[in-house]
Parts: sequence; structure tokens; C-alpha cells
Amino acid sequence: MLNYSIKIIGSLLVPLILAIFTVVITFEQRNETSIQRREDRYRANLQREHDLNISAEQRELDKWIAQEQRKNDKLLADEKRMADDINADRQRNMSRDQHLHDLDIEQQRYEQEREKYLDALLLSYYNEIGILLEKSNGSLTMKPTIAAVARARSLNVIRQVGPRRSLQLLKFLYDAEQLTVGNNPLDLSTAYLNEIDFTRTSMNKVSLHGVDIVNGTFANRHLDSWDLTESNLTGAIFSGCSLNNMYFYKTTLIKANFSHTKLVSTTFNQSDLTDTTFVGVSGSEIMFNYVKLVRADFSNARIDEVGYTTSNLVNANFCQAKLVPSSFTMCNMTRTNLYGADLRYSKLVGTVLEYANLVRADLTNIDFGWVDLSYANLTDAKGLNEHSFDQVLSLHHAVLSNGTLGPKKPLLPLKNGEAQCNVSLHDNWIIEKGEIVVQPSSDSNESLNCIFTPNLSSSLPALMSQRFLIPSKYEVLLYGERAIAVIRAEMGMKTRCILGQYDENGYKLDAYEIFTDEDGETTNTVQKLHSDVYELEVTVEFEKNEEKSEVDSNMQQRWCDNIQINIQVHLGVPS
Repeated sequence: MLNYSIKIIGSLLVPLILAIFTVVITFEQRNETSIQRREDRYRANLQREHDLNISAEQRELDKWIAQEQRKNDKLLADEKRMADDINADRQRNMSRDQHLHDLDIEQQRYEQEREKYLDALLLSYYNEIGILLEKSNGSLTMKPTIAAVARARSLNVIRQVGPRRSLQLLKFLYDAEQLTVGNNPLDLSTAYLNEIDFTRTSMNKVSLHGVDIVNGTFANRHLDSWDLTESNLTGAIFSGCSLNNMYFYKTTLIKANFSHTKLVSTTFNQSDLTDTTFVGVSGSEIMFNYVKLVRADFSNARIDEVGYTTSNLVNANFCQAKLVPSSFTMCNMTRTNLYGADLRYSKLVGTVLEYANLVRADLTNIDFGWVDLSYANLTDAKGLNEHSFDQVLSLHHAVLSNGTLGPKKPLLPLKNGEAQCNVSLHDNWIIEKGEIVVQPSSDSNESLNCIFTPNLSSSLPALMSQRFLIPSKYEVLLYGERAIAVIRAEMGMKTRCILGQYDENGYKLDAYEIFTDEDGETTNTVQKLHSDVYELEVTVEFEKNEEKSEVDSNMQQRWCDNIQINIQVHLGVPS
């Protein structure tokens, strides 16, 4: 029974154990499978990450390779483009050089053809003028028709052939005696002869009226008896020349160069020599009548017997010049530099030398008749004495040779022109109408500042006058009609001041009213004096006062003071 039970239990335990073993094995296998799946998944993840890293690295490598390839392609493209540009530039340069070469050849061919044409034109001109000379017995100006044809043909050819051939044309006419001064020369006025060079030709007694020779060159030549009336020689060069008996009348010589030139018997009358250079010039018997010499430079000049008459020498330079003797008559020499100049025995009659520099100038025996030396500097000037300035018009504020300042401008002998409260009005003025008094001005804080005015209680018009002789020192200026009176006065709006001129017989020659501005401020009024004036008369007229309501109307509108008159030179120089 026991065995049977053991067998039964044994038979039951074996399947049970197998079942348990099977279950256990199954669970173990499931665990191993799960572990294996996790390991496989991990390995798969690692492989995927590895593959991704490899892919990223490959992409970066591919990108870098692509960038390097693009850079290389761009570099190759740039090099190719640069090479193409260089080749294109080289080709263009070659084309341009070829074009320029062709143009140069064409220009040379054109110039050669033009030279041939101009030579032929000039030769044709010679032939034509030669025929005209034969027909007119050797003179192109004997018959008006021939003269007109010759002039027209000459001007036409000159316009075309240029400076070099124009000189040949002039030489041809000169050799044919058609440009000779005093021999009825051919009229070439308006001819365009600019930049012509006369330095390699020799011509004298040449007449060239009214021509243009701008920037012409005459340097280092001897020129005798040329007539350049009304010609334009702006910028012309005469440096180093010897000029004898030259005639520059109404000639334009602006910025011309006469440096180190010898001038003898030469005339520049009525010419314009603005900014012209005469540095180191020498010579004698030179005339500058009614000439414009503004800023002209005569420094270190050595000239004598030179006449400057009615000329404009403003800002001219005569530094260290020797001008013994010379004459400056009625000239404007304002701010002229005469430093160290030798002016012995010279005449400066009626000349304005305001602000002139006469420092260290030699003024021995100089004639200062009617000269205005206002503000001039005569420091260390030589040759002056106590009578040197007896006839001078003005030394106002001039620095004299001893360092002192000159006196104020001399006034004409108008007495009590400046109202003085302590001087009787009737001693000098004639009261012709109304009642006039001298009393302190209501507009001044100074008790001594007085004015002429009608009596405050009267509104009626009033008039006073004063007549006086002109000093004899001004007779030369008057006879030459070179005297002007400069009048200045202060007055109210209802006051008139009149300057009258009278001859020796008391006949009234002229009268001129003096004007001031609206505030009655002092102004200068200029009146030219007649040659036969003997006396001057100042008339002060106070108009009737209609404004009775204003107590001080007289003081505001009917008053006069500070009447002054002096005589100056009327220059009439070119502006």
C-alpha cells in the first residue's frame, strides 16, 4: 500500500516536476529572450547612432568638399576672367594704340596738307600783292579801291596763317615799304597778330595801328620809330629792348614787360599800362600824359627828363628809382611807393601823394607846388628845409622827416564858420534877413558846443552871408581850371547852405547848394572853381518855421554849424 502510494505519488510527481521544470524553463527562456531583445535593441541603437555619426561626418565632408570645389571653381573663374580682362585690355590698348597711330598719321598728313595749303596761300598772297603793287606804282594806298582790296586780303590771310607766317607777311609788306611810318602805310587795324615773335627780325619805322599783338615778343631787339597807336599789346614782352622814338598812343599795354629796357624819346600818351613792369628801365625823354599806371613797377629805374602829366599812378612802385629830374603834374600818386627814390630837382605840381611812401627819398630842390601830402610818410627824407612845403596844399597827418606829424589841412579864410558863443556873429557875418543868434546846442552836453540859429521867439525866415578872397597861392590851379572847393557843413532840415563864386568885378559866376543827410551829419560837397573866380561867398538861409506848436523846432531843424572849406586839385586822371 505504501509502495503503491509511493508509486502513485511518484507517478504524479514526475509529471508535476516536469511541468514545473517546463514552466521554469519557459520563464527563463522568456527572460533570456527579453534580455536578448534589449541587448539587440541597444546594439541596434548604438549601430544607428554610429551610422548617423558616420552620415553626419560624411555630409560635413561632402559639404567641405563642395565648398572647396566652389572656391576652386570661383578662383579658376576669377583667374579666367582676369586673364580675359587682361587680354581684352591688351586688345583694346592695341586697338587704341593703332587708332592713335592712325590719328597721328592722319594729323601729320592733315598738318602737312595744311602747311602746303598755307604756304600756297601765302605765296598766292605775295603774287596778288605784287600784281597790285605793279598796277599802283609801288603803293597800295594811292587808290582807295586798291587799298581796300589789299587790306581785306591781308586781314583774311593773317587770320588763317598763324603767327609765324603772319610775321613773314609783315616782313614782305615792310620790305615793300607798305608799313613805313610817314609813307601812307597800309591799314591793318583789327589784324590778329597775337603771340607773334619779333625777336628774329629787324624792322624799324613800322606802322601798326589798331592791331592785336597780345603776348607778342620783342625781347632784346632794337626798335626805332614804331607807331603802335591804339593797338592791344597786353602781356607783350619788351624786356632787354632798346626802344628809340617809339609811339604808344592810346595803346593797351596791361601787364606788359619793359624790364631792363632802354627807352629814349618814347611816348605812352593816353595808354593803359596797368600792372606793367619797368623794373631796371633806363633812358630819357619819356612821356606819360593821361596814362593809367596803376600798380606799375618802376623799381630801380634809371630815367631822367620823364614827364608824368594827369596820370593815374595809384599803388605804383618807384622803390630805389633814380628820377633826376622828372615831372609829375596833376597826377594821382595815392599810396605810391617812393622809398629811397632819387627825385632831386623834380616837379610834383598839383599831384596827390596821399599815403605815399617817401621814406629815405632824396627830395633836394624838389617843387612841391600844390601837392597833397596827407598821411604821407617822409621819415628820413633828404634835402628838405623850412621852405620846402610853402606851396603844399596839405600835410595833414603826414609823418615828416623829423618824425613829427604835419598840421591839419588848411582851410579857406571863412571866419567863425564854427559857431562860437563868445564871438560876436556880426563881426564876420552879414545878417541880411531876420534875426540870427549863436547859442548852445540843445543836443549837446558840452556847454561850448554852439550853433547858428534864428531867434527862438521868431518863426520867420532868416539869412546870413560872408564873402572872402581866395588866397593867391591857388592862382595857378585856378588859371589851369584844376581847382575844386570841398565844402562840409552840419545843418538842420530847414536850413540851406550855398557857396557862390564871384569874379574880380563882383559878377556871380556860379552857386552850389551844400547837402547833408537826413540827420544833418557832415558830408563833403565838391564844387569845381571857375578859372576867373576871385571871391567865394557862403550863404546860410533858415526857412520859415511852420511848426509853432513845437517849442524847440528851431533847435531841431533851423540850425547850422561847422562850415569848412578847403581847395584841392582836380586831377582828371584816367580811372
